[in-house]
Amino acid sequence: MKTYAIARNQQIGPIHVTAGGIVNVTTTAPGYVTLEFTSDPLNAVQNGVAKWVKWPERTVTSAFADMAAESGYLRATARSGAATMSVNNCPSPEEVKVYQREFVGRARADNRPLGNTAVIIGDSNSYQNFAQAYIASASRSNGIVTVTFTSPASIPFGIGMPVQVVGLPEDMRGNQVVTSATSTTITYDNAGPDVASAPLYGTPSVANMACYMDNGWFVWANVLSNQRFDLMGISAAVGRTTSEMLDRVDEVANINASYAFVMGGTNDATGGATPESIQAKLQAIYERLLASGKKIVYAMTILPLGAGNGAWSAPKTATILKVNDWIKQYCRNTPGMQCIDAFAEIVDPTAANKGQAAAGLISSVDGLHLTQRGAHKLGKRITADTATLPSNDFRTTSNADNYGTNAANRNVQDSAPWSVGGDASRGDAGSVIGTGFTGFKINSPTNCLFSAPARADGFGVDNKADITAAAAGDGARFQGSSLAAQRITDGATVQLDVSVSVTGNGSGKFKSLNHLLSMSVNGSAWSIQAMGNFGNTGADCVQEDWTGVLRTPAVRMPIAPAAGSITRTDCTLLGAGSMSFTAGRGQILVTPA
Repeated sequence: MKTYAIARNQQIGPIHVTAGGIVNVTTTAPGYVTLEFTSDPLNAVQNGVAKWVKWPERTVTSAFADMAAESGYLRATARSGAATMSVNNCPSPEEVKVYQREFVGRARADNRPLGNTAVIIGDSNSYQNFAQAYIASASRSNGIVTVTFTSPASIPFGIGMPVQVVGLPEDMRGNQVVTSATSTTITYDNAGPDVASAPLYGTPSVANMACYMDNGWFVWANVLSNQRFDLMGISAAVGRTTSEMLDRVDEVANINASYAFVMGGTNDATGGATPESIQAKLQAIYERLLASGKKIVYAMTILPLGAGNGAWSAPKTATILKVNDWIKQYCRNTPGMQCIDAFAEIVDPTAANKGQAAAGLISSVDGLHLTQRGAHKLGKRITADTATLPSNDFRTTSNADNYGTNAANRNVQDSAPWSVGGDASRGDAGSVIGTGFTGFKINSPTNCLFSAPARADGFGVDNKADITAAAAGDGARFQGSSLAAQRITDGATVQLDVSVSVTGNGSGKFKSLNHLLSMSVNGSAWSIQAMGNFGNTGADCVQEDWTGVLRTPAVRMPIAPAAGSITRTDCTLLGAGSMSFTAGRGQILVTPA
């Protein structure tokens, strides 16, 4: 059986198994157990992609001592034969959870993913790397959970889209797959007793795992470092304390990744926790991650509080400073630990309220959450602090590197663009654009001139837009040619990227820049987004020129999208003014199931 290291565990649903009947149990490597079942009634292996079984901990016996490193996750394969799926050493019918084993990227000879694989554990400042919708109510009927949002989702959820649910009962939360959706509700399969009104904990919400957001610090760190890290998993939630993070640490410790980012402590400090209690929880989290085999654990200092909503206070800041000093000392004295001083990047060093966040870097509404500008600034610090790691650059390199030239190629976007000559009739007179693209004005800019200058690195040409905005929201779009349906198949994993730059932004004209794939899947609107706009305005937006690579999450498609999927790169301005942006050397990578 061909297997890969865990990249992401997506729960398919609980099943019931009976005692005895397993065909084979083998230890394939330290910490791994392979199960072979007599049949495959629940598609333990589907389209060549293995699923995993979560063994009830109270049924684990000494026969499974080698599985400890995976904390109960067992590899599953199947044989033809009997009509039941059974597990050995199960004394009575037990609930066992089956997980889809989604493989993201390529594999080395030892089956570990390539690249700088990373996980995140934290609170809302980590959770906001993904688009979110807040939960007003939830119920379960006949094995289907219905979630109603407090307001329409800013980025629509599509049928089959991966989501992460927090703030619901344990058996209703976690990684799920949308089965139906409107602007204000989603449903997902979830076996269990009927619940008319589920209890809600903390700030319950649903994260759209197909859409990164532009107020996410990890998103910006990857953009500015040309996508240095492959994100393999995240455990975070609004309002989460370090105690709650510790309770959930195994959700990321058990993921096979080389690096871990830890950002927590804000909610403890604002809630009156002592520095010593915060330190104890953080140390336990660090130790668990190091024990799981992570090469480096990046401990981020607690962010400073802003003025919004009266968040800042001298006692809270004193707690934050004491914990931050401890984090720095702990990292200095502990192999495998590295401090990223987030506080130093975000604080106003000369504020009248000593230790308060600089204006524009923390939300002026709540005084707690990073703005787009703050996330960008922290992303720059992370990029610098991780600069010694190997490059993780797998952008397209030639006009032979695409599906149109070779149908076996994973890149289904034929033009990067590679040459000048596309449709720019929607721009001002004299506009040209790269072959395979069309240029559009967004709203009604005063002027929008498209051009296609040669890239400095020699890899084709850039699509460029020189924009003079008349009002907020004016901008420009580069739209790729429609994709034929056969290029993305059932169960394939899709990820797209593009190199971008923003110039002329010295006085703060930039509002948003996003790269996305727009599709119709199962009759519902789908989009996979690299940097969705949170809605920051004014001084909360990035106020300098920048260059980087936008890349979306890697998302498994439940079925092939309808013909006509298109890529878009959209840039908008805050208001009247002039600015330029470029996008080029783009690709859409498709990994078949």
